Amino acid sequence: MTAWTIISIFCISFFVCLLNEWWRTHNPETARLTRLERKMNQIAERLGIEPSPSDPQVQELLGQGRKINAIKLYREQTGVGLKEAKEAIDSLEAQMKVQGLV
Repeated sequence: MTAWTIISIFCISFFVCLLNEWWRTHNPETARLTRLERKMNQIAERLGIEPSPSDPQVQELLGQGRKINAIKLYREQTGVGLKEAKEAIDSLEAQMKVQGLV
């Protein structure tokens, strides 16, 4: 293969990756889902409903000492922000320490 062929293949691959990333972030379904999650969180907040971090996967991650992964999973499950997720996980961790689970 010539150098131009290799460079062309690299450029095309790079362009395809960029296009895929752009589509993933600008996909109409993704934007719609994000808006719906935001609205649901606002409704839950007005009703005083707090998402519970008592998911067994979250507790398992905390038990393994993988707090950052627990926060990430909690955020994925609930759609809350980083601050809220950290506070919820800190609270759960404190409860688990009292129970001797951590």
